[in-house]
Amino acid sequence: MEKFKFSPVSDEPPDETMMTIIEKMRPLRDSFTSFVRILLRHDLQNDDMDLLRDYLEKVAQFQFAPRGVQQYHEYDWDNYRFFCYEVMLHFMAIALNSGKYILAANIANSTYFYDANSGRPSHGNIAIFNEPVRILDTLRNARLELRRVSVTADTIKLRAENSGTHFGDLLNADLLLHYVTLLRADASSSIWRSGVWFPRLSPYASYLDSIPVLRRMISAQHFNRVKILFGAQNPQDLRLKITNALELSAQYYQGMSTFDYSIPELASAIKIEQIASLP
Repeated sequence: MEKFKFSPVSDEPPDETMMTIIEKMRPLRDSFTSFVRILLRHDLQNDDMDLLRDYLEKVAQFQFAPRGVQQYHEYDWDNYRFFCYEVMLHFMAIALNSGKYILAANIANSTYFYDANSGRPSHGNIAIFNEPVRILDTLRNARLELRRVSVTADTIKLRAENSGTHFGDLLNADLLLHYVTLLRADASSSIWRSGVWFPRLSPYASYLDSIPVLRRMISAQHFNRVKILFGAQNPQDLRLKITNALELSAQYYQGMSTFDYSIPELASAIKIEQIASLP
């Protein structure tokens, strides 16, 4: 990770330099996803999941200016932000496809600590792996007049080819993390919005009927397997969480171009009345 720090190249647009660095980091992503696939063949204990979470926490730290660095541009660490977003999507997609819901819940619902060069430790939830990649979505988008909703989403879709992870699974993981963090949002906190995972791949979600994990919750057996993701004890508990989250979602989307991002409404993603209605 240390080898891929951004450094401007003379006579080259910074976004072009950043794209080159992101591409050079592809082997790191592939090594990580290969490791995850091997790891998930085994039954993981709590200590194993703690070690994985601690490892991911160290990776997330690369997104922030190191302590003592006073002069920098806001996009100097955008390659690490892109990397963190991409590998977390791959991790969640692989875990969900493998039915490792306890592990997925452990990673999705953990607290992560990091140093944001503020002189004191900071912390956040899984959304710290989803920092904006402004050098792509703002600078590159404008310089090349791409007029894309999200260059980050386009790049991840392109890089999904031959990665071993289907783009549709990355999209499902992206939306699921959005719903999971929205359902767990604490409305009493003034900064609750920062803890909601923003689904940057959602411009490609318009064709989705529903996410498989959510669609199958019509089955009580399936619900009992995945309820840990949502912190729910029973169907009634999840229905209450959804009802509360629907109010928050209206606030979250206020002023946002949800048409461009095509974020499926929570109410359409999870049919409250159908949860655990079948065996």
